[in-house]
Amino acid sequence: MPSELPGPWTLPVAGFEILTVEFSASCMRLVAYVFGGEHCSIDLIGPFELREPDGRAHRLDPSSQAWEELVVLLSLRHDTVAAATATAESDLFVELASGRTIRIGPDDRFVSWEMSGPGTLDLVAGVGGGDPRWRLDN
Repeated sequence: MPSELPGPWTLPVAGFEILTVEFSASCMRLVAYVFGGEHCSIDLIGPFELREPDGRAHRLDPSSQAWEELVVLLSLRHDTVAAATATAESDLFVELASGRTIRIGPDDRFVSWEMSGPGTLDLVAGVGGGDPRWRLDN
């Protein structure tokens, strides 16, 4: 999966269940687990879209919206990741078993998202839409 290979890249998180949704001043963190204790976290730092199965879209920005406007993310608890893909332009797409999707693109000035895990996988969106940075330390 390192960026030497042409994207898009399928991320190894299918089947992981979201059990933790964390709010902070500038980030939303989703932590998902799979049987056996393996886990991953996805930090949504920049503006992103949560789309409902019926097509309704929520445009969310953890750095500028009040937590009350972000509570729709609590509906992701106990949802399961069906697929996740990162592109060479630093777009992240997460499809959930419920039919919901999360889409977040790059930011021109800041890192807009990060994913850590499973294992030693660490993926950080490239600023301005460049290749995401991979870290696969052992």
